[in-house]
Amino acid sequence: MGVFVVEKDEPLRILIRTVLSQNTSDVQAKKARERIKDVPVEELHKLDDLEERIRPAGLVKQKARTIREISRRASEIRSRLNLEPEELRRRLMSIKGIGPKTADLLLIYLGHRAFPIDTHIRRIASRLGRGKGYEEIRRFVMSEIESVDDLFELHKALISLGRSVCKPRPECEKCPLKDLCPRRNRLISNEGRNP
Repeated sequence: MGVFVVEKDEPLRILIRTVLSQNTSDVQAKKARERIKDVPVEELHKLDDLEERIRPAGLVKQKARTIREISRRASEIRSRLNLEPEELRRRLMSIKGIGPKTADLLLIYLGHRAFPIDTHIRRIASRLGRGKGYEEIRRFVMSEIESVDDLFELHKALISLGRSVCKPRPECEKCPLKDLCPRRNRLISNEGRNP
C-alpha cells in the first residue's frame, strides 16, 4: 500500500482503500477504487455490481464482504472516531475483514499514535532482527518513536525501502541500513567462508 491521499472528511475511505490494497498491486487497487469513488460510502453495500466494480483488486468476495460491512456500519464507525485510540482500534478490529493494519492506518490518518505494518515493513523488521509478528514490531517501533509525524514518515520510508531495495531478493549494497542489518552481515560472513 502506498501513501494515501483522501479528503479530510472521508476517513472511511481509508478503510476501503486499505481493504482494496490487500494482496494486490497499487495499480490494481487504484483501478478498483476508481470504479467506486463516486458512490457514497453509505451506499456501497447497496450496489448489486460491487464485486464486478472491485474485480481489479482481486479477492473479490472477501473484499466486497468487508466493504459492505463498512458501508452498512458507516454511521456507527463515524460516531466512534473520537474514541480513545486503543478503544477505536479494538472496535474497528471487531468488524470482520478489518485487521490491525487497516485499523492502524485509520488511526495514524486521524492523528493518533499508530504504526501500520505491511509486508515490506515486516520483511525489513525481520531482517533487522526487530521482530516478525505484527504486534511485536508495532510495540518496538512505538516504544522508540513518540511523534505521530515521525511514525508516519517512518512508515512511508520503510515501505519505499522495501519496494526499492529491501525486496524479497534484496539489493543490500544499495541499502542505507546495510551497516545495521544482521542478515546482510551474516551473508557477508558466509560469502567469506566460501571461496
